[in-house]
Amino acid sequence: MESSVGLVEGVSKVAVDLNSGWTSVEFESAKSAASADLWEAVKESGFTPVWVKIGDQVYNGPNR
Repeated sequence: MESSVGLVEGVSKVAVDLNSGWTSVEFESAKSAASADLWEAVKESGFTPVWVKIGDQVYNGPNR
């Protein structure tokens, strides 16, 4: 998952903890990534995202 999420524009670092189920993402200076792009990258890597949180904004996926 680190490699697919790391390819999303604006992402500079990805850390995955499979034991807790959490993934932390750091962004390039003054940039962010689109929540939908991060969601799709997680799905494409074979995992099922529950939500994506950037700052105070929570994205629960498309059609929710």
